[in-house]
Amino acid sequence: MTTPGDPTVTPRPFTTVAPPPAAGLMVSYLTSMLAPTPVATRLPQPAKTEDTINGFLRVEAAGGQPNEAEQLLFNVSLLLHSYCTNNDESRGEQLLTIALAWAGNAKGTFVAHKSTGIDYYVTYSEITSLGMKHADPQVAMTRFRGMVTWTVAGRALATP
Repeated sequence: MTTPGDPTVTPRPFTTVAPPPAAGLMVSYLTSMLAPTPVATRLPQPAKTEDTINGFLRVEAAGGQPNEAEQLLFNVSLLLHSYCTNNDESRGEQLLTIALAWAGNAKGTFVAHKSTGIDYYVTYSEITSLGMKHADPQVAMTRFRGMVTWTVAGRALATP
């Protein structure tokens, strides 16, 4: 019996490369840098003190594509959303600028995915959208949003 991802199922003429799990990598990368602020892919819950006392950073994958020059690399975009209480907008904006600065300077680093422990190499990083204030209809907190793009090596699943 074979399992999903088993290279013996159907041989391929080219290497099978899985794109990087971008949102999970960003959470792993920023968690220690922004502590004690929670960093997650979920929406913050205003009723939870831990989601409001130090702000909250949400990471959202924003798409991407294989790198044209090197098909083993992927250009991945990530939205960073900083949340804060409605009476502390300055904290929310500052949280986003710090998160964007660190995320925009990830070039040349290995990032271990928090769940799998697999290391991924960031070959390029840049801030692609500065912070802007946007209301979030799903969360009663002030939100600032910015974006970064990373070029990350995928993971070979099978070779020819």
